Amino acid sequence: MTLQIVETTRPVFLVGDQEFDTREEAEAELARRSAPLEYTYFLVSHDPDMGAGGRLRASTLIAAKKPASMHADVIALQYCEVRFGYPIGTLNGDPIQRWRLNEGQCFDSPDRLSHYLGAMAAAGAHGPVYLDDYGNPIP
Repeated sequence: MTLQIVETTRPVFLVGDQEFDTREEAEAELARRSAPLEYTYFLVSHDPDMGAGGRLRASTLIAAKKPASMHADVIALQYCEVRFGYPIGTLNGDPIQRWRLNEGQCFDSPDRLSHYLGAMAAAGAHGPVYLDDYGNPIP
């Protein structure tokens, strides 16, 4: 028995830096990588410090689907009201901000999204919490 080298030409499908033998495998990987791009990402600051001026001490990243039945910001607002209560509360009769929802961020490439999520994690944000069309967390 001897070693034979056979040269063939076959298509190779690339997704990022990964090679796939079939188009189906490549499309499945592309769909997996693109799924998080269908969301708008919001940073919500919450958990006010009741003693030192009411500074918001924690933050959570939430993600609402872009092509939802409602606008993504409405879904994010509904989630925040259920999870954190009304945005304005009182402390000793004075108003205090309980949470703040920042402007949503959309991404067009997995690399930019990955960079953003890494930066948010480094800044101490929890999440992301992915929401369905009704503002419920997706397990």
